[in-house]
Amino acid sequence: MTDTLSTGLLKSLFAKYLSNQTNPSIRNEFPGPLGKIDFTDSVLGEAIEGIRDAINGKYAENISRIQTPQGQIQIYMDYVKSDHDNAFSTFGGGIAFIGLTTTFIKRIIQISSQLWRLDLLSDILKIQLDRDTRNHIAATSIPILIQIASNHELGHLFHGHCGEPAAPRLKAENSDRLNVQGVDQSRKMRGQAMEVEADGYAVHLMLTNFFNGIGHNLYSMFNSGLSEAEFILAYFVVELGSLFYVQSPQFFDEHQVRLYDHPPALMRLNVFMRDIEGWCGQYESSLVEWGTLARFQEIMRAVSMADVDADSSNVWQRQGKFLLSLQGKQYIDDLYKAREGLREEMTAFRWHLTPLTQTSG
Repeated sequence: MTDTLSTGLLKSLFAKYLSNQTNPSIRNEFPGPLGKIDFTDSVLGEAIEGIRDAINGKYAENISRIQTPQGQIQIYMDYVKSDHDNAFSTFGGGIAFIGLTTTFIKRIIQISSQLWRLDLLSDILKIQLDRDTRNHIAATSIPILIQIASNHELGHLFHGHCGEPAAPRLKAENSDRLNVQGVDQSRKMRGQAMEVEADGYAVHLMLTNFFNGIGHNLYSMFNSGLSEAEFILAYFVVELGSLFYVQSPQFFDEHQVRLYDHPPALMRLNVFMRDIEGWCGQYESSLVEWGTLARFQEIMRAVSMADVDADSSNVWQRQGKFLLSLQGKQYIDDLYKAREGLREEMTAFRWHLTPLTQTSG
């Protein structure tokens, strides 16, 4: 069994890593890990700290199973005090770091609050929406959304995006989103491919966890009229849709779509649905046909009604119109091609997880 560093030492090393960044914009945006969650609601703060501790506990539990080109890697996730709505992954000195900013966490709390008010969840999830049920929705959404975000960052690490081509790099989610002048289009598309690769990792990890315990507990809690498997998928897509709808930037220019750091949020959700279908094909074949366009649109219409920002709806509609156009369909094809090319390129940098049990003979 590999010895693991203490949480206190990992936090200290994380702080040192960020303070030693040569790029001043990185030091300013990510000044260091947070000591204690300082929210108005102390109970909520303690719960969010508990989510972080549970995630780090899982990382420590599986450290001996992680195989990387760099040798043994320990993973540590923490919240970073920042005014920027961001998340990032990186590694150095044999430690992989994942950071979620406090502004990002507050955004997640906002999303959960919006879901609390969403009456259409009664039809989508086939549940009775009394006050207790709404409170359960808000309370369960927060850890799930944090897990989706941290698993996306974990996907960057496992797919080799933070260790190529020769030196570690910090992979931030919302960096230079507007900086599209004088950049190479192929490099930007490569970066977008990294995002959908990390999204796919998050989908597979989350669905595996949902169908091996979390989903059953949620199903029992909400007493849904759907079958358990259908409820799990519907609940998961509601969470995904809420996160990416609210996180969608308040601008969209179809003429510059290939120059953004990230694909449009609606494009990412389409990739999510394809990856969900792929996961079901492997592990839950009876649900392969579940993710129809009509079902996806129903869920996203509901999510959009939970958001009070009219600009979000406008941007969302413009993204949808673009993706249905000839130019949009070509962009989709090119993004999938870039994803396949990236997979081949990253072969030497990928991490692997050994099976939980191994047999000899």
